[in-house]
Amino acid sequence: MEALQCPGLCGRLPVSGTNLSDIPCAACPRAYRSDGIVCQPCEQSLDVYSILYLISEIYIISITLTITTKKMSELPWKERIITGAWFTFEIFLSLMLTLLSLEPKGSLSVRFCGVASVKDFYPVFFNPRPDYIHKLHCANEAAFPLLSFSLVFIAFLAGVLLCIRLPVFYFRGKYIFSQSQLNAMKSGIWHLLLIFPVLGLYQLAFGGVLYYFFPFVAYIVSIFVVISLGIEESTSLDMSRVMYHVVYSGIAPLLSLMALKEFYTDNQNLHYIWVVLGALGPKFLLHATWSLTQPERYQPLVD
Repeated sequence: MEALQCPGLCGRLPVSGTNLSDIPCAACPRAYRSDGIVCQPCEQSLDVYSILYLISEIYIISITLTITTKKMSELPWKERIITGAWFTFEIFLSLMLTLLSLEPKGSLSVRFCGVASVKDFYPVFFNPRPDYIHKLHCANEAAFPLLSFSLVFIAFLAGVLLCIRLPVFYFRGKYIFSQSQLNAMKSGIWHLLLIFPVLGLYQLAFGGVLYYFFPFVAYIVSIFVVISLGIEESTSLDMSRVMYHVVYSGIAPLLSLMALKEFYTDNQNLHYIWVVLGALGPKFLLHATWSLTQPERYQPLVD
């Protein structure tokens, strides 16, 4: 069997009636991973950590819908609800199409090949050279579907913008949305079509690094966002501010610490009690430093 060993991520696809040693080593097809000899179909289910990683990717991509929509904050509260519901519809439809298009096709469940190391996200840089001269091109998505999921989701979201949002807004939009909503959301379409390729390149370049660091990044970002929301003076009850507080002072820290718990599950370094208490960290930090940052505590140096 040693003679049958394939280098790197290369493998063989067994063919009936053909000796395995006669089949050359090559790249495994999608949703397959080499065991060193043959290409085995991926049959694992997504673990909790990988699901949380994909949720973070969906959030990063989806938040661009509101960021690129001009004058979103100037819309009346009811119009913002309708606009947010439309964005949710686009995200949900793109997500369903993404799940149905990934292996096994036509099913909402997704196969998972597992992650051995960060190299699984950059297989093109680790094509083997068995004779130290010629490169054997065996790159495939070893960490399926952690890379393709985000790319396919971006593609479907762009398709939804072009095939659903544009026709609806230009032909039937005035019957559903106000003119201010139409102007705000139409302007965001072209910005999104420019940003989506950048998000795809970002995923290809930093997806593997982010897979290991996204819990830390999410927790740190939640702290800064909660502090920035706290120091903003606002006397009106803005529901968008309330939602930001809920997400960044509760949900984001909780999910990031849950991801850390799953990542370090073998060592049991994080107990669930610390996951729950740690999620209150950003909010506690805000209240602990609130009295120290009030302007009225300090007398002006010059009258």
